[in-house]
Amino acid sequence: MKYAVRLLSSAVVLFALSTAILRAQSPTPLAANGRLQVINRQLCNEAGAPVQLRGMSSHGLQWFDNCFTQSSVQALATDWGIDVFRAAMYVESGGYLSDPPRFRTKINQIVDWTAAAGVYCIIDWHILENGNPNARLAEAKDFFRTMAQTHAGKKHVIYELCNEPNGVDWATIKSYAEAVIPEIRQYDPTAIILVGTPQWSGLPGDVRSNPLTGSVATNVMYTFHFYAGSHYSQDYIRDVLQTVPLFISEWGTSNYTGNGGNDYANAQAWVDLMGGNNPAGIKVSWCNWSFADKDESSAALQPGACAAGAWNNTSPSGTWVKQRILSPADSWAGAAPRTFT
Repeated sequence: MKYAVRLLSSAVVLFALSTAILRAQSPTPLAANGRLQVINRQLCNEAGAPVQLRGMSSHGLQWFDNCFTQSSVQALATDWGIDVFRAAMYVESGGYLSDPPRFRTKINQIVDWTAAAGVYCIIDWHILENGNPNARLAEAKDFFRTMAQTHAGKKHVIYELCNEPNGVDWATIKSYAEAVIPEIRQYDPTAIILVGTPQWSGLPGDVRSNPLTGSVATNVMYTFHFYAGSHYSQDYIRDVLQTVPLFISEWGTSNYTGNGGNDYANAQAWVDLMGGNNPAGIKVSWCNWSFADKDESSAALQPGACAAGAWNNTSPSGTWVKQRILSPADSWAGAAPRTFT
């Protein structure tokens, strides 16, 4: 009996070891896909094959700094299987404007950590309190110019120009994007750029009649945000996907406040849509809100997890989302380029 137990224990150890080796040998999302591009509304890899990035967004860097470390980023890549991490850098609310050098340093660290983990990184200018992006236009131009100059040539960096514009129309947001994008393009001519849309990035359809054009439109996608307990607008998004390239850079299982319980049935309907179950057949990339241990429904970790470095101590929402990242597994290996209509 003891011999059988030893054999069983040895088998378990060997299985775990072989699984770890296979995981380590598998190409990372960055190694597999390289520099991303947009082809007829679909995010594609360097070879032109369609990709769907699935990952996590941080909560505010100013509030949950100890949740965002090299250890947590590596755990997200290895244990959660993320393809992308979004660094939500609030502009106000005690964020960037309170200490620009501190937050530039933090963003640079996250860019380095994600590169080491082989996953993509979204640098997010997280406007929210003041919904008009033009209110901090000078600061945004300086920030993105500095970021692009610092990280030029890094294939994994994605720029998100304005998190959730609100109280302004698309024409106002467009004028902001037309001013900021050239600051990035002078150093990084091909990186993916995400542009927010009106009503807390809830109305990407407003772009249709007046999209960005010319040089500022290359490799640009527009953001849509939803919370499963508050947003049931799948038909609207199915229609928008027919004409607008979308990236869902923030979504939650809860309602829009981050609380109110979790609507997993509606969240699954959204996950299915983002996975390609839409008339356009577009795979929509996404980041879930949020990888933090805040005591709220949408947080992915249990309270106290970050202080303990317990990156797999997931909340009910985190457990559910982690499973949707891990399964189905990424399917881009060997994918062939295709023509999009």
